[in-house]
Amino acid sequence: MIKEVTNKTWTIFKGLGRLGYLLIGLAIIFSLAYLFSYPLLVGGIQGNDSPWAMTMVAWINRWWPHLPLWFPLQGGGISFIQSYSLLGLLAVVLTHQLGVAGLSLFQTFRLFQFLSVNR
Repeated sequence: MIKEVTNKTWTIFKGLGRLGYLLIGLAIIFSLAYLFSYPLLVGGIQGNDSPWAMTMVAWINRWWPHLPLWFPLQGGGISFIQSYSLLGLLAVVLTHQLGVAGLSLFQTFRLFQFLSVNR
């Protein structure tokens, strides 16, 4: 009986120790990601395709939830719903629409950009 209690206690302490190592490791990883990727969170948009993606996010946010099939701002117009993968753009718009942490659309876009680069 005492040996069973001791084994269970040891297993609990071992599990808590592993959880502690996990939390310390995650804190180090997020600290380094923040340190080296801080420019993604401040200033202008970083990257080649980011202005295009921000345009799409603003367009989706403007027309949400009734997205038009046609996007007239690119050349003579294209169907962006049928030709582009929209899940990442929709994630930004939905997070902004839900009002998570009171971020603006641009801040939410930069947050998702930061999270996608630092995985």
